[in-house]
Amino acid sequence: MLYPEWSNASDYISTPEAFGTVGIHTVELAAAIEAIQLPPDKVYKLTSDQKYLCEVMNTKLPLLPVTGSAECKLFHKLILQLPSLDFEDMSIEWCKHVDGI
Repeated sequence: MLYPEWSNASDYISTPEAFGTVGIHTVELAAAIEAIQLPPDKVYKLTSDQKYLCEVMNTKLPLLPVTGSAECKLFHKLILQLPSLDFEDMSIEWCKHVDGI
């Protein structure tokens, strides 16, 4: 063993525990996400990882990080418009601008 002081996964016994991904958003945010209208003629090519995220988060498309210039500008605009920093409220407002493209 190269590093005997490091913990090793084989040092632990198997248990019936399961690990995975769960959605932790509120009922209000879930409703806002569900209300997002996707273009009916658009075909989405999702990876198996993205399909997994949709399934476990119960969403039409995966919730992915903000990327790109337009999205970053909108993110900053929404953050600055809030009376106080409340990511729940900002996320619900964000859903009004999302189109799945």
